Amino acid sequence: MFSLCLLDGAIDEIYIFDKSCDKMTVKRRGLWLNRVTQGSTRDICAVELDAIADSEGNLSYYVDLLMLGGDRVCLGSNAIGKEQQKTVDLICEYLNLASRQSAIGIKNERIVSFLGAPSHI
Repeated sequence: MFSLCLLDGAIDEIYIFDKSCDKMTVKRRGLWLNRVTQGSTRDICAVELDAIADSEGNLSYYVDLLMLGGDRVCLGSNAIGKEQQKTVDLICEYLNLASRQSAIGIKNERIVSFLGAPSHI
């Protein structure tokens, strides 16, 4: 079993991946939020790191699980890309997902990078 916990003050997020039970659980809790998302670890096709710029050029980095059938499970955001890349790497290593080439977009557009993202992210 592998789990990560993100505490950002307003919302606590816990991600649990259990290959032996073929189960993924994402728990989000906050003042007005109590949501649990579950799925199969075998349905995770890839883990994606997205960087989205706001109108002032500030980037927020999101980790998405790409599921069979085209669904996405967002694991939250962080302003520090290296921390999010670490999350991507840990999940991919645990689930034995293959590395993919990086593809970096232009400012204020969606930036998508798979494993192997450049070190400046």
